[in-house]
Amino acid sequence: MKGEDPRNIAAFLMRHGWERTGGRDGYDRYRFKDGRSNTEQQSVIVPLDQSWADYDELLGELLLRIEATSPEVGPLMVKELLERSLGDELKFRKDVSTIGGAVAWSAGRDLIWAAENILLAGAKTRLSRRAYYGQANGRFAHRFLDSVLMGQTEIGSYVVTAFAPPHEAFPDRAPKVDAPSIAGLGTYTGREIVESVVGGLESTVEALEHYKTTNSMSGFERGVSSGVSREMVEAVRRMVVDSDGADVTVEWSGEVVASQPLQAKTHLAFEGSAAPVLERAGHTLASLQPAEHVTAVGRLSLVSRPKRGEMGVVRLKVSAGSEASTLQIRLSEESFEVAAAAIAHEEEVQVTGRQERDGNRYWLYDADLDVVPAALNDVGQLF
Repeated sequence: MKGEDPRNIAAFLMRHGWERTGGRDGYDRYRFKDGRSNTEQQSVIVPLDQSWADYDELLGELLLRIEATSPEVGPLMVKELLERSLGDELKFRKDVSTIGGAVAWSAGRDLIWAAENILLAGAKTRLSRRAYYGQANGRFAHRFLDSVLMGQTEIGSYVVTAFAPPHEAFPDRAPKVDAPSIAGLGTYTGREIVESVVGGLESTVEALEHYKTTNSMSGFERGVSSGVSREMVEAVRRMVVDSDGADVTVEWSGEVVASQPLQAKTHLAFEGSAAPVLERAGHTLASLQPAEHVTAVGRLSLVSRPKRGEMGVVRLKVSAGSEASTLQIRLSEESFEVAAAAIAHEEEVQVTGRQERDGNRYWLYDADLDVVPAALNDVGQLF
């Protein structure tokens, strides 16, 4: 709770049964109202000046005093206060069978992947609304994700917990001349981004309800304007697949004063049976985004080697076939071996795939890669 605003601490204490009993310059005193007579043992001092050099040290002492007030209530209050200070809390829960409290490795992997990609998909919608993003808005989304913390899960549960900083500002990239203007260019707070995450999830729930009554994908198509995307529905699909259901709960960090009630939680639930519908919706949304297919020729260089479960990345210096001067390409392990051999022998390659732009970068997806035969190394013969 480093740097926590003292007004938030005061509001927290008053919501949990404490009352202000006095104070002096720079401090307020609060007493825990539980009917016990030992006033000194039940009281805590709250520092009021965040500019003090020892402010965070004083907060640490405050936590120890709160914990000591009651062995039953004190530790729970400290835990809640620490979690509040970490930011908006998002809990991703998957209802799966357990064996001795453990779950299948694949189920755990799917939930972590889903949680990460729900956050990324929601962050992307803060800049623009698309049916399918690819790498678009990706750097902005990852800047947000880099500031998110992963919390401990509860004993006996299967939950991935994320804490997003509500006040941290995340800069938007400079607008490009060929891109549509976006309202609110500048920066977005972590709270605004989490609101976009929740908006995308809420719209996905609405689209699923619409499908139940109409058997139509139109709810997903209309939902694009509210944050539904191919990336969001695929992330939710991975969360619910092979489960009896899944849900996301958001507990908003309490930037409140004493007169305000505890902020409400937002809870969104998904049925396990929604997985095939979400898979179909993902295909539908991907088809709505116009794709530019290119066949480019050039020489490759290595960006990153493939790791277990991840694709490798190479960079193509384009000599023909694309408006881009370079293309970033993700390759499977098998295709990466072909690319590595071409790099080692300084051979030109021909790559066909779906080209997308992200800021100043171009990416090529679903790439088919072949080495250019020596007899055709004059690229002019290929076009």
